[in-house]
Parts: sequence; C-alpha cells; structure tokens
Amino acid sequence: MDFFMLITTYGKVGDFNSAEKILGLMNKNGYPPNVVSQTALMEAYGKGGRYNNVEAIFCRMQKWGPEPSALTYQIILKTFVQEIDDSSHDKASILEVKAFCLLHCNGMFGSTLCLLYRDGMF
Repeated sequence: MDFFMLITTYGKVGDFNSAEKILGLMNKNGYPPNVVSQTALMEAYGKGGRYNNVEAIFCRMQKWGPEPSALTYQIILKTFVQEIDDSSHDKASILEVKAFCLLHCNGMFGSTLCLLYRDGMF
C-alpha cells in the first residue's frame, strides 16, 4: 500500500482527517510515519491554507522525529510565504512570530528565514 499517495490524494481533495488517519494506519501496520509521509501531510495542509497544522507537524518533527529533509524545509518556507501573502495582517509581525517559533525548533532555519526577509525575498 502506498501511504504517501493516499495522504497526497486526501490532501488534494481537502479531506485532512482521512490524511491524518493514514498516519495512524501506518503505525498500526508496523510502519512508523517517516519524513516522506509527514512532509506530504504538511504540503497538503499548506495547499489547503491550514498553516497552523503545517507548523505543528514541523515542530513535532523537530522535537520527536523524524528529522526533516531538505524538501520539508522547502515546504515550510513555501507555506509561510503563502500565509503571509494570504494574510491581511502586518507581514513583518507574522514573519517575526514565525521566525521566533522556528528559532526554538531549529536555529539555522529560523536564521535563514530572517535573512530571506532582510534581503527582500518576500
């Protein structure tokens, strides 16, 4: 069974509860959720505008594993940029909050986010 495809498909149709249940099914069948399945769920939430869920999964990965991949970092950055674009709030204050949170999860990533903002990347 291709768990990644199921998570991706449920995410595309906006059925996030079913996508989350796939992670439970993986555990039940002896396949602990890996970086690919966690990142797929993050991407699904991001495309659905559920930014807090993306950040929660990312911070959970930082704390308990699996270790995020380069693609995971790309997805979280893309999600934060999309959140800023979608928001009617002050963009700088949103970025400051995100950078503060991520500095506690991963100093290198938070620093990169701050540098991108400083250099006018978004």
